Amino acid sequence: MNAMLAYMLSLYQHIPLPPEKLAIQLNEWLKMQQSWCSDSEFSARFPWRETGLPQSTFLQRQLTVRGHHFITGPRYLGGDIHRPFIDVVASDADMTHDIAKAILQEWTLLNPQSIRILLPAHSPCRGSTDQLIYAAPLNALSNADSKADLLFTAATKEDISWCLDTLNASYQQTLRVMPELNTHLFPADEDDLHGWLLSGALYLLIEGNMRVGLIACESASVAFLKGMKIAEEVILPRYRGRGLAAQAQRLLRRHLTQCQPDASLITGTILPANLASIKTAERAGRTCILKYQFLTA
Repeated sequence: MNAMLAYMLSLYQHIPLPPEKLAIQLNEWLKMQQSWCSDSEFSARFPWRETGLPQSTFLQRQLTVRGHHFITGPRYLGGDIHRPFIDVVASDADMTHDIAKAILQEWTLLNPQSIRILLPAHSPCRGSTDQLIYAAPLNALSNADSKADLLFTAATKEDISWCLDTLNASYQQTLRVMPELNTHLFPADEDDLHGWLLSGALYLLIEGNMRVGLIACESASVAFLKGMKIAEEVILPRYRGRGLAAQAQRLLRRHLTQCQPDASLITGTILPANLASIKTAERAGRTCILKYQFLTA
């Protein structure tokens, strides 16, 4: 445990958190991941009935390979039972081809085709990139001014139908422009919207007296990072191309700085092919700090 914490502190030292806060978050992450090596509630989340495998097959495993230690666990890409992979959620050493091969062999019952690791954004490419993690400290606001007439307001239950229509229209337009995202990018559903509504995490974007989009930001973890997570943001197609999404994120950061003093980061995951969302994040002052990458043995 101590060796893992020391290695991961070194690996992720560039993250914009005070070292002591980074150490606390990594230590809590390690304890949680270790607990899932023996937690039947964790393994019950997986399709052990559908696969015909014992439920215990889906417990995470701490493996020793070449004298180094790795906490590994089963995952399914997009929840697809036919696309298993192994997440390396903690380690005390770098991943090599031989180690990746040995880890896959330990999980051969699930027939995984790859493992996934979390690397600093500046690391050389090791495989295919799954997701990018963009983040910024809430206390380091962008100097760019937000449009005076762009506002956001808390959504109400009467807005849910409009939100669903807005999501569908926005995603349809995005997928027409970027069809390569068709199997990777999916809109929030009605349950998501109701959940965000109940927790006060769903906002409408208003320009003048018109609703132009929505944004959802919840208290959640992205990997081991605790903070506020942008879970959804869309602008109606007819209002795109004017920088409203980035402006909304800057407004959101100012709002969160006032009402969430304990949240030190605002984070979110972006698909590497989603260039529009990457541009929006960067214009709003967030930078890519981590990347999930798939490796094959």
